[in-house]
Amino acid sequence: MRRITTEDLVAFYHIQSCIDNNAVAAAIIKEVEDLVNCKFNFIHSNSPQQQELKLTQQISEFLGLKNSLYTSSDVDEFLLLLKKYHYNMKHEIIDAIRVLSNLKCPNHNKETILELLVSPVIDDIYFNGIDKFTIVSEMYGTFSFFLATSYFKDHSDVLQYISKESLKNYCHVHTEKLSEIFPMYKSITSLCSHYFLDYYYHSYTFNPDDLKVIDLCSRLVMDIKEYNCLFEPREVSVVPNDSIENLYAKVLKKTKQPIKRHLIFKIALYNQLKNMDRKEKKNIKAYKKSQ
Repeated sequence: MRRITTEDLVAFYHIQSCIDNNAVAAAIIKEVEDLVNCKFNFIHSNSPQQQELKLTQQISEFLGLKNSLYTSSDVDEFLLLLKKYHYNMKHEIIDAIRVLSNLKCPNHNKETILELLVSPVIDDIYFNGIDKFTIVSEMYGTFSFFLATSYFKDHSDVLQYISKESLKNYCHVHTEKLSEIFPMYKSITSLCSHYFLDYYYHSYTFNPDDLKVIDLCSRLVMDIKEYNCLFEPREVSVVPNDSIENLYAKVLKKTKQPIKRHLIFKIALYNQLKNMDRKEKKNIKAYKKSQ
């Protein structure tokens, strides 16, 4: 068997993980349809630009149904389904953060908060009126986050980037951008717990001076202890930003990766490949053999 490559890592941890989680979401939707005796009609895009999104199409559909089921007479049966399929309820809080951080006017939040409070694991949400939301969960703890626009209020280059760029799903791009602006920070890529099983790759920035994580995908700044508790990251690459250029030169020599793949992700895959333990190698080899 040929040696493990960066493309094997992408196939195993990204593509296969998306396929598996999407399949679980599809199974839940089918059971919900049987439960409510109704067939859901979802709008599907055939655009070639949406190929990546199709890997998580059923997950998106599941998320669109979820809140309405929390307030229906079938809620108890639905919660049993979530338990049956090992739904990671921490994603309730993660997704709520993304909704709150994208409010055009954070002070106008009453209706949004009421919608989010239907979650069985979110007990309270409050805003300090300036720059910080706090989500309280009796099950998982309390999580506070600052709005990235407030945290970077004195950095016009970052504010301009945040205001112009589409931030969702481009974590490696955002981390690379911040690495150019803040050489004293660190760029981290981790495997984070997915909705149902396995992991997904996620990159973010760490400021060692105040122990804050900057995650522009969610437009948030959060204490690293709270962030790690919520996202459950398994770090595969931690790189001082002022070392990225030299490390990337090594990556180009040691691996063959697609030209369009973002620099931060290329470095992360190289570091993961270099530091894999025996168990991880065994799992990936077994996956390759099964294909």
